[in-house]
Amino acid sequence: MRKPKQNIEGIWVIRAGNKGDAHNFFMNDEMVVLKDDQMGNLENLAPIREAFYHAYRKKHPDATKTGSAGIGGKYYRFVHEVKNGEFVLYPCLRDKQIYVGKIKGSYVYVPTADLKCRHQRAVQWLCYFPKSALTDFAKRELGAARTFFKLKSHNEEIIQIINSGQAKSF
Repeated sequence: MRKPKQNIEGIWVIRAGNKGDAHNFFMNDEMVVLKDDQMGNLENLAPIREAFYHAYRKKHPDATKTGSAGIGGKYYRFVHEVKNGEFVLYPCLRDKQIYVGKIKGSYVYVPTADLKCRHQRAVQWLCYFPKSALTDFAKRELGAARTFFKLKSHNEEIIQIINSGQAKSF
């Protein structure tokens, strides 16, 4: 297994949907995805957050301003902030494992994608470890209600678990 560098500034976290709908897509197709069949190709939006907020509000007029900012921001981060080579964690609801991968591709829009998972980025899964290996504080941060976000406080703990041999390679 390739060990992450100790000086990682941030690690991304992504969810596979409320019921883990995208789990097989994540693991079998080696793609991390965001679902929304109404947003269209996000590359057509100006590369500023406000354009994403506006696009989300236009497609979801009943959404609150705060909700639009949160969800629009998720799409903005997915397209413009995450970089190839950065690490991503997938906390799996099904088996209580934390999967660790590396982003391997730029944003791609696939209008015919299964499960309406049209917003995609390629990922290479490197290893996984049990959620139980984390401290309660790290579990809480990973349990945030957001779908896609940057881990802020427990990067070193994650790296330590990976480097300690607790993680199993693919």
